[in-house]
Amino acid sequence: MRIWGTAQPGELVTVTFESSKANATTDTSGRWQTLIGPFKAGGPSAMTVTGSNTLTFSNVLVGEVWICSGQSNMEWPLVNAKGGTDAIAQANYPEIRLFTVRKKTATSALDDCRRSVGRHNSGAGASVFCCGIFLWT
Repeated sequence: MRIWGTAQPGELVTVTFESSKANATTDTSGRWQTLIGPFKAGGPSAMTVTGSNTLTFSNVLVGEVWICSGQSNMEWPLVNAKGGTDAIAQANYPEIRLFTVRKKTATSALDDCRRSVGRHNSGAGASVFCCGIFLWT
C-alpha cells in the first residue's frame, strides 16, 4: 500500500499496519510517502502514523477498491433504481466503505479534497449509494 502525507520538512514518519512498519522522511516541502505491505484482503485493522504527533486510523480494511465516476449516473440515489427500495431494506454489507469527493472547480491539480467517508452496512446507510454501484454488483 502507498501511504502519504505531510509533516514538518525533514521529519521522520513511521507507518505501522498489522505487523509491518515503514519509514519515510519528509522532503523540503514537508511531503512524504512510503510503501508498506503487501497484505492479504481483510480487516478491520488499525493503522498508526507517527512523527512529531501520532494519528491512528481504526477500522481499516484491505481489499478491492472500486473507483466510480460520472455525472448524473453517479448521483442518482439507489432508492430511485428499479428494485432499489428492496435492496436498501435487505442491505447488510459491513465491509463496504463509501468515500465521496465533494465537487470543486479548479484550474490546476489539487493536493487534497473535501470528502465524506462512511460505513453503510444497513438499509439506511445503503440509501446513499448511487444507483450505478447497485447495477454493477
